[in-house]
Amino acid sequence: MPLVIMVPLVATLKNLPTQILPATVNVEGTPAIGVTKTADVTSVNAAEQVITYTYTVSNDGDVPLTGITLSDDNFTPADTGDDFHPTLTDDGNGDEILDVDESWTYTATYTVTQADLDDGSDLVNFATADSNETEEKKDDETVEVLQQPNLAVVKTADITEVQVAGTDITYTYTVTNTGNQTLTNVTVMDDNFTPDDGDATNGDETLDDIPIALSSTTLAPGETTTGSYTYTVTQEDINSGADLVNVATADSNETEKKTDDAKVDVLQDIDFLLLKTANINEVNTAGQVITYTYTIENTGTVSLTNVSLIDNNFTPDNSNDDFDPEFVPSSDVNGNEVLDVGETWEYTYSYTVTQDDIDSGTALVNVATADTEETDPKTDNETVTIDQNPNLSILKEANVTEVDAAGEQIVYTYTVKNEGNVTLENVTVTDDNFTTDDGDDIPITLSSTTLAPGETTTGSYTYTVTQADIDSGADLVNVAIADSDQTEPTEDDETVDVIQQPSLSILKEADVSIVSTAGQVITYTYTLKNTGNQSLTNVTLSDDNFTPTNPGDDLNPTFDVSSDNGNGILDVGEIWKYTATHTVTQAEIDTGASLVNVATADSEETEPQKDNEQVQIFQNPSLSILKEADVTEVDAAGEQIVYTYTVKNEGNVTLENVTVTDDNFTPDDEDATNGDETLDDISITLSNRTLAPGETTTGSYTYTVTQA
Repeated sequence: MPLVIMVPLVATLKNLPTQILPATVNVEGTPAIGVTKTADVTSVNAAEQVITYTYTVSNDGDVPLTGITLSDDNFTPADTGDDFHPTLTDDGNGDEILDVDESWTYTATYTVTQADLDDGSDLVNFATADSNETEEKKDDETVEVLQQPNLAVVKTADITEVQVAGTDITYTYTVTNTGNQTLTNVTVMDDNFTPDDGDATNGDETLDDIPIALSSTTLAPGETTTGSYTYTVTQEDINSGADLVNVATADSNETEKKTDDAKVDVLQDIDFLLLKTANINEVNTAGQVITYTYTIENTGTVSLTNVSLIDNNFTPDNSNDDFDPEFVPSSDVNGNEVLDVGETWEYTYSYTVTQDDIDSGTALVNVATADTEETDPKTDNETVTIDQNPNLSILKEANVTEVDAAGEQIVYTYTVKNEGNVTLENVTVTDDNFTTDDGDDIPITLSSTTLAPGETTTGSYTYTVTQADIDSGADLVNVAIADSDQTEPTEDDETVDVIQQPSLSILKEADVSIVSTAGQVITYTYTLKNTGNQSLTNVTLSDDNFTPTNPGDDLNPTFDVSSDNGNGILDVGEIWKYTATHTVTQAEIDTGASLVNVATADSEETEPQKDNEQVQIFQNPSLSILKEADVTEVDAAGEQIVYTYTVKNEGNVTLENVTVTDDNFTPDDEDATNGDETLDDISITLSNRTLAPGETTTGSYTYTVTQA
């Protein structure tokens, strides 16, 4: 029979006190114990993940087992001090003896640490089961640790653009651990605007990279670290004009490198100021010295190179005598031969006034032109005036005050006097010939072309009045301009009135004075004559077409082009011819009224002129009648006679209300004894009661012969 003994059974649950439990031990048979350990996940990738382990302890022999223990090495097989005991969750029948074929279930949980992820080793731990009757048995479980190291870097600048050297740009660098592994030795390097482009000719561009001091160099997942760097913009940066682009590279022991760049636009203001001045503003003596000072100031933000300066030496159209003003070396303060931002260079030049300058009286104007490699040229001039008092006057007079016909002659007299204090040479007078076009000016021959002060010279010119002058009607105003080498031009004008007398006549004639038949053609001839002294333009001719109150049907006579000289203008004394025809209508014959139509001639220069023509209508109304019977005799009462009546318009007038009556065998013979014989007249019905000339109309009447 089984032997019941009291043995110490150690509770295998971690953190529970040791208890002495009774156990029955069967000392016969083959004892065996088994253990199986499983995890609810096969891999982990985040701290704080929880792994649940399940342990199954089984009796694999034929002897009940007592004193069951289960321990886990807690991932440290060499250190039993931290072993733990999983929690028993199912002990079978609850008799605290692991019976044959019975299994007990245990569980334990493990929370993954950041250290596990950082280490990266698989999580492998061993479970050890034992009993009083058996040797211990082990089983392990492996959970893979998935490392995903990663980082991100963001680089920003506190400004987006710069324009001036000396401006500070503060860059901020933010590195974030975007992976699941603690990052160590986190670094940021800035390429300092010299990226490593792999071009060996450039050398090692990383030599000037800037290490960025970070607030932390170890980052747990999700943590960030920051750093900053201040860059002072150089003049070379501004001169280059290229955008400032630099790249930050973040790295760590655990990751690949990551980069981010920041761009700051470089705005260039390329400009300079040229100023040219003279030490005096007026000269009046040959031998005076004018000292010119030139300054070129760099007013932009970019250094200027290859600065040049030339002066046109008072001859803007002749570059051959241009000169270079003398540079003042001390004005290039740093001696680098570059016009730095804000720097001003100075040049000088001295000019001695000549007698020719005084004689000419022309202001001394010369232009300086400065240029640089980076800019367009700029100019500045300086004017020094000549104090001279040359003067002259001119008087122009005409021998008549008005003209009214082409061909008249006007004699102009010109008197020029020296009113100044300088001898005048090459005195000239030109007449503008009534136009602003210098090309047709008339040079006037003078008695002398050199005048001492107070002297005079004269000339004359004869002008023949043209038809164009009369046509214009504008007063003849022409201007005489006197000039000399020493003076400005001066002028005087003279006015001769133009008297205009425009006049237009019209004569209208017909080739017949009387008409009597529809279809007759009347030919009208119109004669227009310029009877004034002015050419007539836009000449028009219209005929009222017998309807003076209805301009809508006016007709335009045909112009005889052979009557014009071809210029389209009715010249003085010229005659133009026109013709028109009118075909007489029956309506006009019928009315009998004379054909009267009015012609109106007009021009741009005159009032309208009218003339009419009258053609009389000769009316000759007339008709005839023919009466016929269809038989020549009768011999019995009751016979019928059919009478036919034919009426014809034998005249030239349309006949209206045509009637035919038959006296019914009782003619009106004015025999009173017979009474009123018209009372039994018969009205004959006609086919038409209106007859145009030559037309006929008919009617009929049937009479029955009586016994009487």
